[in-house]
Amino acid sequence: MGASMLVFVDQAKHIRIVRRSIDDSGQSRRESLGRIPKDTLEVPSNLRSAITAEESAELSAAIDFHKRSIAVGRQAQALALPEHLRVALEYLDTDASDEERRIIVAAIMAAARQLR
Repeated sequence: MGASMLVFVDQAKHIRIVRRSIDDSGQSRRESLGRIPKDTLEVPSNLRSAITAEESAELSAAIDFHKRSIAVGRQAQALALPEHLRVALEYLDTDASDEERRIIVAAIMAAARQLR
């Protein structure tokens, strides 16, 4: 069999790991190896035992990529908070229904209490 590589398929709750290789006849082969839950990014033992040392390094790099992505996403959301608050307050003043107003104000008040 020829060279192989891991393919990381992003799904809503998991990262699916597939080994792609070319067999001796030149045909492309895909072998599903398992999935990693995004909420923990922990590699299941059956997946760890199914990969080579070289693939393990690839997998570690992919997990690091996803960890950075999560951290950067949280940072972007936090840094955008002032703008989101401004837009929310404008919406409260102009377009919000009474029910929407209650829900939004309650969320803002709960956040303010946590800061104290």
